[in-house]
Amino acid sequence: MEYAAPGALEPYRVLDLTGALGALCGRLLAGLGADVIKVERPGGDPARGRGPFLPMAGGDSPPAAGPREDGALSTIPAVTPHPYRSLSWIFANAGKRGITLDLAHPEGQELLRRLVATADFLVESHPPGYLESLGLGYDDLAAINPSLVMVRVSPFGQSGPRRDWQTTDIVSWALGGQMWLDGDADRAPVRPSVPQSELLAGVHAAAGAMTAHYARRDGPGQQVDIAAQECVTWTLMIAAQVWDISRVNPHRGGAIRTAARPDGSVLEHRAIWPCKDGFVLWTLAGGAQAGSLASTRALVAWMAAEGDAGVAREADWSTLSAALIDQETYDRLSVPFLAFFATRTKRELFEGALARAIQLAPVNQIADVAASPQLVSRDFWADIDHPYLQTALRFPGAPVKLSETPWRRPRPAPLPGEHNAEVYGGLLGLDTGDAAALHEKGVI
Repeated sequence: MEYAAPGALEPYRVLDLTGALGALCGRLLAGLGADVIKVERPGGDPARGRGPFLPMAGGDSPPAAGPREDGALSTIPAVTPHPYRSLSWIFANAGKRGITLDLAHPEGQELLRRLVATADFLVESHPPGYLESLGLGYDDLAAINPSLVMVRVSPFGQSGPRRDWQTTDIVSWALGGQMWLDGDADRAPVRPSVPQSELLAGVHAAAGAMTAHYARRDGPGQQVDIAAQECVTWTLMIAAQVWDISRVNPHRGGAIRTAARPDGSVLEHRAIWPCKDGFVLWTLAGGAQAGSLASTRALVAWMAAEGDAGVAREADWSTLSAALIDQETYDRLSVPFLAFFATRTKRELFEGALARAIQLAPVNQIADVAASPQLVSRDFWADIDHPYLQTALRFPGAPVKLSETPWRRPRPAPLPGEHNAEVYGGLLGLDTGDAAALHEKGVI
């Protein structure tokens, strides 16, 4: 694809040795214009085995798959689930070229060293110490390429008593402290339904890579150490400070929240309200938002105009705030609001709220986000053709908009070894015979 202006990282090359943890880092650097080469073991990254999987359209069977000379597959077998149709892998690895390489093989290690000599970044998520055991640690690679920025993503970091522990996303979310804050206070903690700690680690890794890139300014590179647990802990915001100051664990804040008041009591108040086709976000009787009492008065006026205000008309909404209202009164006054929301859709409530300056927002489902007129107007979504899937997939677009070095629409995520020939042949100068011999030995 041709662009009128270069990407911010267009001259630079990234070697991506990550699995599921940290893979988003290379995805973001590719969007900024870098040449990102995904390095997988022969046969493919184990993270390709994670669902959900894209089914074959109509259940039709494509031609049988077979190995090419460079070790890639010519098409996808008609098996569901199948690692070449892992949507999570396809998303995290879009924009990258793909090669296969066995780092456990001495010849594979030498090929990586040759690639490192051509690279500006290397991102990896192997267990701490593994690359050192192969002679591929930071000191080894920096001796080959002193300007290399090596970004290392692991569950707990490259040091500390837990550096050798492995984890899953849900474990990182739990140990990082965020799970305690998620969900309703009267139930067990929960976590988001997608692997947030892995994605957070990838974003932090990309930020660390860019910071180290700026710091080197054509000088020596450095090692960037990213721990998934720490990335999760960064999301706690002021929860850690609340504990440090008062030794109080903040309560989980789900649909029903708690508010501490000057007299030491606690008010349970609703933040998420059910409506006819989902939920809306709204605060009754004041709260943290400026103008929320005026918002409540406007909603009561709307309800009164339609004959639905009930006991809500009795309250003095000019002064009744969360700091003053008692729990019994709050629960009693909530009833007409619950009834009013239950007979109206998210769209009706949102449009009515906009017209009346009411602080209310719909809780969007994924389908609502996909159809968001704001995102559509900003050309946020990108449809990427995937010939080997026989379809196009829609991706989130640029997380940042750069006026002079625009974000790159990604190429499809590669098949295993899809770019072996152009990387090993074009970049390292291996002839066809040498590449075929390496493939035969399982090196590539």
